[in-house]
Amino acid sequence: MAWLGHFEFGRLHRPIDFDGWTDAAPSGPTTAGYWLTYWVAANEVLLREAGPNVGFFDYDRACAAPGPMLEALGRWLALEDVSPLTGQAARFVAPPAYQALTGEADALQARARVLFESLQERSLGPSC
Repeated sequence: MAWLGHFEFGRLHRPIDFDGWTDAAPSGPTTAGYWLTYWVAANEVLLREAGPNVGFFDYDRACAAPGPMLEALGRWLALEDVSPLTGQAARFVAPPAYQALTGEADALQARARVLFESLQERSLGPSC
């Protein structure tokens, strides 16, 4: 992945230090707590810094109702014909569910849930 410039994961992992989150990062990139902390840090910055020309796309909503979500995306992109985009609806597949973290990660999970709800409120398309 080095030749592609991707250092987000794997042996060459180099995290982006959003707001200094790495100073308080749990353990390392082999734990779920680390990745959830990274996700929270990245998405808090995205939500805070995103201007009016940034559209968020909720993949979970797209898996539940891909046609309406793709139609909303097409309208947001000001496409004259959204049918090529909505024709891709069958390609959405929900990701597998993962076991929740326990113990010391409860506060982190609560913070992530609130952030996720804020991202959903800001996302394109209908609520599901």
